Amino acid sequence: MAEVTYRPAHVKGEVRIPPSKSAAHRALLSAALCKTPCRVGPIDHSADMEATLNGVCAMGGTVKAEENGVLCIAPGTAPQSVTVDCGESGSTLRFLIPVFAALGIEATFVGHGRLPERPIGVYTDLLPQHGVTVETAGGLPFHITGKLQSGDFRVPGNISSQFITGLLFALPLSSSSAALPLSKALTAPPRSIITPNPPASTTPTCFKTGKISLVLARLFLPASRTAFKNKVTSSYSTK
Repeated sequence: MAEVTYRPAHVKGEVRIPPSKSAAHRALLSAALCKTPCRVGPIDHSADMEATLNGVCAMGGTVKAEENGVLCIAPGTAPQSVTVDCGESGSTLRFLIPVFAALGIEATFVGHGRLPERPIGVYTDLLPQHGVTVETAGGLPFHITGKLQSGDFRVPGNISSQFITGLLFALPLSSSSAALPLSKALTAPPRSIITPNPPASTTPTCFKTGKISLVLARLFLPASRTAFKNKVTSSYSTK
């Protein structure tokens, strides 16, 4: 960003703060996993957002652009097998791998730039313990077959929050209970973890950002995942 100098003056007007890319990835995937159409916005166009939207379409969803950066995401029929191009987006890759495994979709994940070199060993080790066959030479392409089985998914809390978030999206899709105990303290910032929030009901009608405990309580797949409207928070810094 170019350096800007402000001299004493009366400042007025409006400044548009761009939506948080971190929150937008999570909001799009939250909408895609609902059983009825959802509206998410505002979403700024970028290569990373396009990668996540490609993943939404790859799992059978449809995306329709509306006014003011709002997207309407509707569920569809999941394919039996598909290739998912994650572009250069690590969030897209790490969120979608366990979700596709939980949905039982045979998928090959590919990427560009440095993404094929980014670590995904957490899934290489974890998924085969729960019914999913993994084929990889250590990076991308990353091929999965089989349907993710429930159980205990033990991971260290000091790994990237993208892995933890991906598992939090996937585990409620299981037909039986699953747990995500963390073997080390959670080090991710609070905004990085998004988790279904069913305080009094088993139906997650909204999703929230916040801390998760050292040992996550068991997550259950509700009988129906209802639609919701998700407003993406803005991202800014005072530094």
